Amino acid sequence: MRLSAAIVCSAIVTLITTPLSASPETSARREDTRLTVALRINTSESTAIDNALIAASIEEANGVWRSYGVTLIRADPGVERCLDVDIQELPLTNGRREALMTPLGAIGFAADGRPDDRVRISMGAIFHLVSPVRNGPPLSQRPALLRDTILARVLGRVLAHEIGHFILRFPAHAKAGLMAANHTADEFSDRDGDRFSLTPLLEFRLRQILDEARRQGVSRLPDARFPADAR
Repeated sequence: MRLSAAIVCSAIVTLITTPLSASPETSARREDTRLTVALRINTSESTAIDNALIAASIEEANGVWRSYGVTLIRADPGVERCLDVDIQELPLTNGRREALMTPLGAIGFAADGRPDDRVRISMGAIFHLVSPVRNGPPLSQRPALLRDTILARVLGRVLAHEIGHFILRFPAHAKAGLMAANHTADEFSDRDGDRFSLTPLLEFRLRQILDEARRQGVSRLPDARFPADAR
């Protein structure tokens, strides 16, 4: 099974060339913030990414999560409990599997199903993915504003996906929507983000998790008491 390794030790977003169907229509969403996720963004010196692009990518991810009652914030320096987001230039994996799969992001899971407090994202893999997107010149030859807009959009959607694994405690993947394992380059970079929504089943799971967080008095993640199994 292609994703067996991901289910055991990490959740991985990958690129394939086959198109995916749109996610099922979701039920009415909540606009109020019920849970905040604090992010600590760590970048390597070789990663060509600035604070403006990071802020735009977080806002892109918020475009996915705010409608479900979850808000992402970039935590101030010195905050101890954060979801670390390591953005690196190098690929996340090595070896032959890269010929078939291009991992963009990953998060690990413990044996008890608890997600790590660390997400890894490869900016190099993202750039490689979207460089030839659609017709026209390569991404590197396009105007800086357009290039950064596309990169922030893709980075934000990869971030939203990995945060989905973290919030939902969901090491597997859905057949469609935000938590699908595979999206095409055009889907990642398209202005229309309808394909990046939760399926009804995962939206139901999220409501359970938000209700459990409220019962425990948890309003911000990561939290030592949470995530807990939704009842």
